[in-house]
Amino acid sequence: MSTNHAPKPNFHTKRISIFKNGIAFFHKNGEVDASSGQVKFDKLPIGGAIQGNGKTVPPRERNSTPIIFGSVRFSSPTNPLLRTSVFEEEAETQEVLLTLKDLLSHNLEKTIGFTLKDEPSSYSGKIMSIQDDVLLIKMDTGWKQIAVAAIDRFDFEEEPNLYHQKRARRTVLQLDFAQSQKSVPIDLMYFQRGLSWLPNYHLQLLGDQKARISLKANVYNEIEDLKDVAVNFVLGIPSISEVKEPLFSQQSLSEFMSGLARTSRSQSSQYTDSVIVRSRGRANHHVNEDSYLDDLEPESDMSNEDLFYYGKENLTLPKGGRMLIHLLEMDISYEDSYSVRLDKYLKPYERHSDTSRNTVWHSLTFKNQSGLPLPNGAISFVKDENGSMYPISQNHLDFVPAGLMAKVKMTEVPDILVLDDEKIKDTQQNGQNDGKLLTIEALVEVSNFKRREITLEVKRELSGELLESDIPWTKGHVGQQNLDRPDQSREVSWILSLQPGEKKTITYRYKRLY
Repeated sequence: MSTNHAPKPNFHTKRISIFKNGIAFFHKNGEVDASSGQVKFDKLPIGGAIQGNGKTVPPRERNSTPIIFGSVRFSSPTNPLLRTSVFEEEAETQEVLLTLKDLLSHNLEKTIGFTLKDEPSSYSGKIMSIQDDVLLIKMDTGWKQIAVAAIDRFDFEEEPNLYHQKRARRTVLQLDFAQSQKSVPIDLMYFQRGLSWLPNYHLQLLGDQKARISLKANVYNEIEDLKDVAVNFVLGIPSISEVKEPLFSQQSLSEFMSGLARTSRSQSSQYTDSVIVRSRGRANHHVNEDSYLDDLEPESDMSNEDLFYYGKENLTLPKGGRMLIHLLEMDISYEDSYSVRLDKYLKPYERHSDTSRNTVWHSLTFKNQSGLPLPNGAISFVKDENGSMYPISQNHLDFVPAGLMAKVKMTEVPDILVLDDEKIKDTQQNGQNDGKLLTIEALVEVSNFKRREITLEVKRELSGELLESDIPWTKGHVGQQNLDRPDQSREVSWILSLQPGEKKTITYRYKRLY
């Protein structure tokens, strides 16, 4: 059995690295007295870690901020650490005396001055016993029995006991060192869920194709109070398991083994550093940051790195707090671009189909010259006119490696009209299966109602064999359709320049199985 004199852990959070998937890496340090070769703590130095201490821990709390299995490391640069143990033991603890009856019963043989309800007189005497809520007091004039409820006010004439000793089971952290040493520096590192950040962008149009873009980190803290902590906001793809560390959890052995069984080696691929944000309709397609990492050229700025860090000092944020932190700001030169996607999917083709109108997007294209990648994040657009800010839109910026071009959709364009239509020109029976081989003629009609010249990219994803186009397509390739995969698709696009008021058409043909 231990006593209630176990030292409190004096660990300071030195640095945290926060990933966008809700996981943070903590680096803490502190100092302990290991004169006996070991030290015990009755409070764990892990923020959000649940301690039972003899009480039932609700499952919801038990799983709130789990430590990641295998990530905990205690170490000392001056005294090798042999063992780290967490267990329950019986201990004597102090409990505050909250009720009047408990306070009086734990201060026998002590003198009090008191008054009774509905009596103006004051009395003084020594507490001798208390039973069935009746107090026996020895006074100079004799003995007096008083109901506890009858006491109006009282004062101790000597120092009272305000606590009582109680035996209880408590959770203890024990560190065993190789040597006995008075002052031992300790480092503690671990991964924990419950802390995350999301990127927020603000793009201000300044005129003359100039803009200013800023990036802020939207921080969520559900673990512990942070004070003057150095923080890294991490870009990258962490490979981290779902299994909880049993050292600091209340899970049983069977629960732990079940967690191991559910975790496959390939599961780490789920923890990408991407954030899914979709705007109106299909304004943006979700882009994973790991796709860029896989396809980089050898000379790219990112080819020799795995993770990237936006660093900030002196972060103070209490548990449960939220915060926006400024990370970077840069002035950019941009180009306007316009694009439209003709979304066509497998449908029952008819000889005459309805002409459909398509959404044209106005996008800004600029180079990322920040020296660091720009992560996926929400972006808002405003326009500065003579010092007044006017809102434009809000959308999503996809991941942009350092030194490469970014393209972000800003607004839908009402004065560029794009209509398209398709008709079946020929139908043949496919000899290899029951399907039909359709020859389809498609028409795209583009009208520019703006007062300036524009360049428009027209994109189309289609299945089948590309035949011909009166305006050459700039993507895609002509080839025979794989008859074993009639749904095989490819993307083509056209680049059109249109003067104010000009109208152009694209006519193309392709074959597909249906």
